[in-house]
Amino acid sequence: MSVPTDASNLAIRAAEGLLSHSGADAGLRVWLRKRIPSGAGLGGGSADAAAVLLAGRALLAACELPGGDLSDADLMTLGATLGADVPFCVAGTGAAWMRGTGEILEPVELAAPLPVVVAVPPMSVSTPAVFGAWDELGGPQATRTLPAPAGLTGFVSELRNDLEPAAEHVAEGLAGFRRHLEEASGLPALLAGSGSGYAVFPDDVRSADRLAERLRGVLDARVFAGATARTGVRVAPYLPC
Repeated sequence: MSVPTDASNLAIRAAEGLLSHSGADAGLRVWLRKRIPSGAGLGGGSADAAAVLLAGRALLAACELPGGDLSDADLMTLGATLGADVPFCVAGTGAAWMRGTGEILEPVELAAPLPVVVAVPPMSVSTPAVFGAWDELGGPQATRTLPAPAGLTGFVSELRNDLEPAAEHVAEGLAGFRRHLEEASGLPALLAGSGSGYAVFPDDVRSADRLAERLRGVLDARVFAGATARTGVRVAPYLPC
């Protein structure tokens, strides 16, 4: 899926929303280097929007312009108008329960980072198309459940993604990719967000690295190994106005 460079991009919408809300007589120039695949259900667009809101506020503050004094709560409220995942990315608290339409957050503390391997097939999936299909299918619940990884058993006993039936309905070949991933990894896979990426959960970070390397040799997919983070967007130092 190509990344839009017009006002449909969440990063641009975040910049426009911040400036409009602050009333600052200024502009923001945004350079966006994508590392999280688009159309994979990994929240890359939401993270981009959160980064623009936080960095934009810091820049406005450094230039002593209106908007530099906006609170985190202000940015989260603004982020909620952009997408359900944006407030979570703005908060940057690591793991959290999300309720409502994403604006109600209850941080939780994981005992250790949760290892994960994400496989992204060549196909991308449109989030609006998946939600549209979910409505058309009558709001189905996922019939597959996964035992919760060891790091999550204190919070939940199993995992499921109710968007999976809709995503696999929209994207031909997605269910076959999931089955291939499960066979190759020996682990059950969970759809990431609205897809098309799938996640599997090895026992530890070293196992995740080895598994990712092996999967790269057998899957037609981009495969990433990582672990959950305790913090969100980081604003790097910049030159003052």
